[in-house]
Amino acid sequence: MAGFHETKAGPQSMMRIAINRTMGVPLATQIRDQIVAAIASGQLSRGDRLPTIRQLAEFLGINRNTVAQGYRQLEAEGYVSTRAGGGTTVAETAATADALRAGALRELVATALRTAEAAGFDAREFAELAYYQSAQQPLRPWILVVDEYDGELASLSDAVRAALPDSTVHGMTLADLASLTVSDRAARLRRFDFALVPFYCLEHVNSLLAGADLPTLAAGVGPSLKVLQRIRETSADKRVAIVCSEPEGPSYMERSLRRAEVIPAEVRHAHLGQDSLAAVLLDADLVIASEGSVDTVRGLVDAEKVITYSNILSEESLATIRSYAEFVSRQRAQQ
Repeated sequence: MAGFHETKAGPQSMMRIAINRTMGVPLATQIRDQIVAAIASGQLSRGDRLPTIRQLAEFLGINRNTVAQGYRQLEAEGYVSTRAGGGTTVAETAATADALRAGALRELVATALRTAEAAGFDAREFAELAYYQSAQQPLRPWILVVDEYDGELASLSDAVRAALPDSTVHGMTLADLASLTVSDRAARLRRFDFALVPFYCLEHVNSLLAGADLPTLAAGVGPSLKVLQRIRETSADKRVAIVCSEPEGPSYMERSLRRAEVIPAEVRHAHLGQDSLAAVLLDADLVIASEGSVDTVRGLVDAEKVITYSNILSEESLATIRSYAEFVSRQRAQQ
C-alpha cells in the first residue's frame, strides 16, 4: 500500500513537492526527483528561480541540510546553477537543453519505477504496463508560440492552451530564439509540429526559421473589443501614456489602436526600466499598460486610471490553429 504523501505548494507556485516518508527513498533524493520532473514537464524553465533552502525546508517541515543535499545533487548533475546572492536557478545554457530534457525523462521513469517497486511490482511488469499505456495515449500536437514580449507571450500561450487543451504548448521570446546558434535552434525546434507567431513579428521569426522544417502559422492578435471601447470612451481630450515591458512595445500598441480608429489626443510612450517612467505615469490622465507591465504600473499610480491592454487571438486565428492541430494529429496517427 502506498504511504501517506505530504504535499505542500512551495514558494515557487508552479512547482509542487510531494514527500513520501514510507517509500524508503531519501528525502533529498525525492526533492531532487521532483524538481527534475518539474523541469521535464515544463513547470520550471531555464532561468527560473527555485525556492531558497530555508523556504523549502520550512514549507516541507524538514531539515535545511536535507534540502541543501538535494540542491547539491541537482547542481552536480547540471540541472541548476547557484550564484552568491543570486539564489539557485534552472540551468540557462541552451546547448544543454536537450540533454537536460533527455536526462529529466530518464529520471521520471526511474522515479516511477522506484515507486512501483516499493508497491511490490517488478521492472518487467512496470515496462509492460508503461508500453501498453503509451500505445493508448493520443499523439498531442506540439506547438511553439513566439512573441516579442514576455507578458504578451504568456497571454498568447495561455490562450492557445485554453483553445487546445490536448496540445503541448511552449512559449519562446523572439530574443531567446535569436540567441540560439543554428545547430541549437534546429535541435530545440525538432520536436515541434508548428510555430504560432503574431503578424507583427512574423517576418523576423521567418528569417530565423529559414531552413528549419517547421511550418509557421500567423496569428491575428489585438486588443479585445471591450478594451477598445473602454479606451475610446475614456481617452478623449486626455493625456495618455502607453506602457509596455519592452521599449518597442508602445509603438506597436499605438499602431494597433490607430488601426481600430482609437486615436487619443496626446500620447507618450514608456517602458519598464525607463528612468522617466514614474514621471510619465504621474503626468498622464490615463495609462494603457500591456499585460507584462500592468502590475508594475499599478504600483506607481492610481489603479483607477490604468487600462490593461489585453491581447487576444482572433476567432479566425483560433479556427485555423484548431484545424491545423487536428491535421497534425491525423498525420501522426497514420504514421
